[in-house]
Amino acid sequence: MTKIIPAIIALFFALFAPLQSPVFAQDDSSIVIEQIWKSIKTSRNPDYVIAFRQQFPKSKFDQEALALLSTLLVEKVEETDQQETDEARISFLDPIKGYTPFLNGNTIAQLLNSRPLFTPIEGLPDEVWKDKKCSGCHQWTPDDLCVQATHIAKPANANRLEIEHPLGTQFKMVLKDWAEDGCQ
Repeated sequence: MTKIIPAIIALFFALFAPLQSPVFAQDDSSIVIEQIWKSIKTSRNPDYVIAFRQQFPKSKFDQEALALLSTLLVEKVEETDQQETDEARISFLDPIKGYTPFLNGNTIAQLLNSRPLFTPIEGLPDEVWKDKKCSGCHQWTPDDLCVQATHIAKPANANRLEIEHPLGTQFKMVLKDWAEDGCQ
């Protein structure tokens, strides 16, 4: 149905625009405009409403079209906001988005099995930590990591977010955000 409506509108505009054409008497054009408006109104597509208002700016449906357009645009913004919120949520097994290239595309679970970028303890000899996986020293479960992430997320610990982490300070931000999202 949604593909049919634009085709009908395009056909109408091609055949009968402008409406002052002698093909239609005024009464006939009002009936056609009303039928077009009914189709557009039920489509709930803001692009169709905009096109209708542009083609028929002085129709008796213009105010109704404007009100519907306003409602549809608000709904679209709310839907987009919800999608962005859902996409921004961090979960243990979903790929991370919006952080550093090292983190993006990986899951928290994958990162726990990766190699550190920085020494875990200042002064620790390279041979102790380089080329070794985090899981070689840590046995993080999601529940244990959630406890740690919740600690990181506490406002009193905000200054600790700047202290380097073996996977980079942005990993601490991932853990903080994950905890704030409920450690899903």
